[in-house]
Amino acid sequence: MEGSKVAQDTITYSAAISACRSGGHWECAIQLLASMTGQGVARDAIVFNALISACESGKAWHKALEIFNVMEGSKVNPNENAYIAAVSAGGRSSSWQHTLSSFAGERGGRSESAGIPLGGVISSCRAASAWTLALQRLDSELQAWLGAEGPSTLRYMKLSNRLREGEYIAAAGGTKERLEILLSRPGVLAVLKPPGVVSEFAIKQVRWHLEAQDLASDVTCVSRLDAPTSGVLVMAVGGLGSAPANFLLAQFAGRLAMKTYHCLCSGPPLGSLGTAGLTNAPMEQDKDGELDAAMRVARSSAQGALEASTKLKAKGCYRKATSEEGADTALFDMFSLVAAQPITGRTHQIRIHLANLGRHLVSDPMYGPFALSYHRDWCPRLFLHCSRLTVRGLDRQQCS
Repeated sequence: MEGSKVAQDTITYSAAISACRSGGHWECAIQLLASMTGQGVARDAIVFNALISACESGKAWHKALEIFNVMEGSKVNPNENAYIAAVSAGGRSSSWQHTLSSFAGERGGRSESAGIPLGGVISSCRAASAWTLALQRLDSELQAWLGAEGPSTLRYMKLSNRLREGEYIAAAGGTKERLEILLSRPGVLAVLKPPGVVSEFAIKQVRWHLEAQDLASDVTCVSRLDAPTSGVLVMAVGGLGSAPANFLLAQFAGRLAMKTYHCLCSGPPLGSLGTAGLTNAPMEQDKDGELDAAMRVARSSAQGALEASTKLKAKGCYRKATSEEGADTALFDMFSLVAAQPITGRTHQIRIHLANLGRHLVSDPMYGPFALSYHRDWCPRLFLHCSRLTVRGLDRQQCS
């Protein structure tokens, strides 16, 4: 294209830089940015985001920070994605001090969802064992957000009194499923999501309930559960950009929120009951698979593989009665109950990590082998349940 008479523009350069990122060629991406400058092609936020991500994926973390500084020195305002990539690079390069300064002042609070880049700052500080500074930043930003909202703080308290734990949110919009309120604190609401219900639809159901009760408020999705997964679904009582939304988004992005899942797997436990371990096999999208959304454990030579870590603990061992005999079926008759705590939040992470260890989740149609499809005869749903979730409330106390 450069050798022809076809003029390059910002869009073509952005596409080329993105292709460099996918191929792991961050050096070529930097050369393309220099070429844009030489040819007078405008550089926008999308171009810088792609370049920072290319450097971050290629483990050229100092270069990513340099590009972020160039972005700040130009007339292009860094947006949320740029902050996330920059703070991630800062943490990996042990330049967590830079991530703090990148979020300082007006720049950190400028985004409508400022909690996400703040979470990146917290994650970087956590990786550098600078916990005290991370929590201090979180608390100071919470004070700033609450101060900017003024009287809204009292409204969050009144809403928590109206949404009582143990009560149910009625089915709405043609659904038959009610949602039990598990926790109601100022700015924080948790419900029990049934299997088969999409998280976004459950959040809409809560919005309809608030409207029906004449409660003038919105709720913001801060964490999701896959549709077949049941369990604790937490949301912020407040719209996007509100103090509760920013505060909870920062905790999830900074890996301060802790989720515990319980799942039933095929095969015996990986150790004696009570045995705990960590699996950190990196993941990538399974582009060769039949399902586009499916993920898999990354190949050793994969470019751009995503780090993924899950804590596992053996909780129980069960054997399902069967009339069949023989070694071929003995393994499939044994089941193990596992408690899983995902440290990272990759798509289908628990399902993939356990399948990689030879312990496929019961009734997993995506990652379970065909030989185990008979599990759906006695368990028609995926056996995965989010049993506990711990976050900090607006009063800075843990709630779960």
